[in-house]
Amino acid sequence: VARIYGYDLIPTTMMKGNVIVGGKTERQKLEDIVRDELSGSGLYEIITYSFIDPKENKLVNIPEDDKRNNFVRITNPLGEENSVMRTDLISSMMKTLKTNYARRNEQAALYELGTIFTPVEGEALPLETKNISIGMYGGCDFYDIKGITEQLLDRVGIKNYSFTADKENPSFHPGRCAKILLGNKVLGTVGQIHPKVCDNFKV
Repeated sequence: VARIYGYDLIPTTMMKGNVIVGGKTERQKLEDIVRDELSGSGLYEIITYSFIDPKENKLVNIPEDDKRNNFVRITNPLGEENSVMRTDLISSMMKTLKTNYARRNEQAALYELGTIFTPVEGEALPLETKNISIGMYGGCDFYDIKGITEQLLDRVGIKNYSFTADKENPSFHPGRCAKILLGNKVLGTVGQIHPKVCDNFKV
């Protein structure tokens, strides 16, 4: 149309429009702080698949009646190993540590800021929650990972938290595990992986 009408008849004008200044949300800024703190503590970030094999929960000793076995199932999965959405990050971290160990890396210090998926009754879409998983082996112990956790909590402004022994978590060594509490709310768990879980992953 412009060619037939004549380009020379179209007036020259400056472009006009509203300029929108981009920026990060408060959540994205917080995630940046988390990544900066954990990377500064010597950890390397990993990104793992959200699709997992439902058998993976058994590998980390999650009981069958645990709510984490209520999966979001994929309608047309590529295979059983990618048939559900994960409800926990432990198996994803263990698989990555296993790969590093199998490749004769003498030590590893990793973290993931990953999403878990929880079905919501009556809703078409699941609840998506960001969790933090830290995994280390080789020249480190419970107190190393506890120290990194304390630094992270302080950095993001969480105060008055406490650690209490947890002998009931089946994924962790009963004598080397603690819950992180803020009042009556459980923020997370710090501990040494249970020997049976290590055997399941052959590490």
